[in-house]
Amino acid sequence: MNGISSMQRLVLIGGGVLLIAALVIGLRGSGQNWSWYLSYAHEDNNPYGMSVLYHLLPAFNAGERSMVTQAPADLDLRAFAGTYFSIGHHSGLSPADLDSLAAWAALGNTVFLAHEALPDYLPGLDSSRLPHAEQVTPASVDTLPYAEAMTPASMDTLPYAEAMTPASMDTFFTAEITLTQPDWHMELELPALRLNFSQAPFKTAEDHKLVYRVWNKDEPFPWSLIQPDSLRILFPEVRTLGLAEGMAKGQDKFRGANLVELPVGRGRMLIFTTPMALANFYLVQPDGRDYAERVLSHLTPGDLLWDAGTRNTTTPYQPAESPLRFVLNHPALRMAWYLLLLIGLLYLVFRSRRRQAAIPLLNPKSNQSLEYLNTVAKLYYQQRSDHRAIGEMMREHFMGFLRERFHLRQPGLTEETALRLISLTGIDAASVRSLFRRLSELDSRYEFQDYSLLRLHRELQQFYEKCT
Repeated sequence: MNGISSMQRLVLIGGGVLLIAALVIGLRGSGQNWSWYLSYAHEDNNPYGMSVLYHLLPAFNAGERSMVTQAPADLDLRAFAGTYFSIGHHSGLSPADLDSLAAWAALGNTVFLAHEALPDYLPGLDSSRLPHAEQVTPASVDTLPYAEAMTPASMDTLPYAEAMTPASMDTFFTAEITLTQPDWHMELELPALRLNFSQAPFKTAEDHKLVYRVWNKDEPFPWSLIQPDSLRILFPEVRTLGLAEGMAKGQDKFRGANLVELPVGRGRMLIFTTPMALANFYLVQPDGRDYAERVLSHLTPGDLLWDAGTRNTTTPYQPAESPLRFVLNHPALRMAWYLLLLIGLLYLVFRSRRRQAAIPLLNPKSNQSLEYLNTVAKLYYQQRSDHRAIGEMMREHFMGFLRERFHLRQPGLTEETALRLISLTGIDAASVRSLFRRLSELDSRYEFQDYSLLRLHRELQQFYEKCT
């Protein structure tokens, strides 16, 4: 047999083709050939791109759609009327840009900021609204909302203050008290969020579920939520439009807002902290599309300015990926990987076969002693010439059998040989001794009759059968 047969080669080729086909189909079915990065780019067709949203927005804005690549502070926004739309991980808008957008919104327009990382600066933040950040002077003590009028005489009665002289009072009352502003947003790593709206007609009976899915697996994500009560200290006119609720495993629920409205003059600024809900992955689902439509219904009809220049100035949140995922997410590397698999299969089929003639299998030699003995015995018996000669040949063959099978160098018809055969073969002693007597009769001076030859033949045959 030289190498593998044609049938085996055909089976190997067919199995390899099916294996590669199953691998390709399986990888495509699992979605691993998509990029799951949070790009938020309007031309990106991947799960977390914005191509679907970019083509749906004209349905909510009847005016002209324009792509903005410059910073708002460098644009003449007065030529447009409608909505400024910025979406991404981080806006990248400077305080000057935000002030320009606030001035434009005050003319009756809408600024929609959909970002995960919220800015620390917002236009119109007035720290004077915080009563604990005033310059405290003797004249202003009576006006503090949380302090009673204090006189130098009353200072001695304070349990925590030492006696203060009038000369030291000026130093005390002119000191500036600096306190930090309240945190109006928080970042929580949660497995999922449940979204809804605060009022009709946008509020739904069932919450909308938002998860961060990568390669068909839900991953925890650092969601940003707004604390309306804290933001209301800085913006008393703030309105909570969208609500979000999440729960970490084994912890309490976290509640906040993901969509708020800041009135600015005759317009407004909308802050949306879950832009992932507007990505392609959710807009192709009925529930996700319904939620996105309710969010986009807050936009002002008119021109749409899509911010494509200041988006994503920081690295987006990305999950850890395996080397195979990295290879399969790049077309060139993916094709090289498939080519390597194909080359390996071809090598297995054509180069793994034997290079020299196969060594034939040799069947073990069969014991033909009985067949030979029967043939010789029949030949001599048919001639009926000399039964003793036939018996002696049978005895000689028997001795050769003992030397070959049991490694007896000089076997004889002795008691010692009989006992050894009994121990080696397990044949009963009577049978062995009877056989030895039949063989010894060949040495007697009496004529060896045919019935004696038949008995000897029968006992020898029984002995050989028991030994095999």
